[in-house]
Amino acid sequence: MATNKKKRDPLPDSFPSWREAAEFWDTHDTGDYPEAWKPLNETIEFVEEPGLQINLSPRLTRELEDRARAAKVTVETLVNRLLEESIRSNAEALPRIAEAKAIYRKRKAKKR
Repeated sequence: MATNKKKRDPLPDSFPSWREAAEFWDTHDTGDYPEAWKPLNETIEFVEEPGLQINLSPRLTRELEDRARAAKVTVETLVNRLLEESIRSNAEALPRIAEAKAIYRKRKAKKR
């Protein structure tokens, strides 16, 4: 009876960098290398990082996904970069916006 074994690349003992490890595993199936995995007798605790979650329109979501894919980054990374850049470039305008809102509220309150 013939065996139907898949031909596979040998698993390196180590990788020169995390990028090369990532490139290897991007193109290989971990299930093909069961000898490389060992039981882990450790407790892993996942801690959710604090963050902000917002709902975006489907159109904006698609636009961000397209741009992130083109930049080869995650949507989260892209949004963080865009927001940081926007906040940095508008740092002087933000206090003026807050002042304008305060003036508007005072005028509105006087009309009552």
